[in-house]
Amino acid sequence: MIWKSLEKRLKQGALVTGLLVGLSSSVSDADTIYYGKLKGAQRIAYVEFDEVKVESKYHKQLERLSETDPKYTVFVNKRYNSIVAAITEVAKEEKYDVVIEKGDPDVKNSTDIGELVMAKLEEIEKDA
Repeated sequence: MIWKSLEKRLKQGALVTGLLVGLSSSVSDADTIYYGKLKGAQRIAYVEFDEVKVESKYHKQLERLSETDPKYTVFVNKRYNSIVAAITEVAKEEKYDVVIEKGDPDVKNSTDIGELVMAKLEEIEKDA
């Protein structure tokens, strides 16, 4: 149970950046920001972490482990770091100002970059 809680916290808030004071209402309520800054964001993208994480080679290893196994936390961290690295690379390549969790909040004119992130994740993890 502790490990799922840790994973949820990493997913939901580890990379929240910036103050929410004075930001545009379209993204000021975002709880999970994987890349960039909210203030002044023009190009906004989103990913669905739960959709992306199942594509990680580390997720497949996690499925075989118990939450009490000492390796479990190691693989949770490796998976998370790989996903954030993939999101960051895609955001930079595609020139997005900010990447948030899907529906956190729903933002008009935002772009789903999940497929690009999954492809980049496979590339990153291939050599890891």
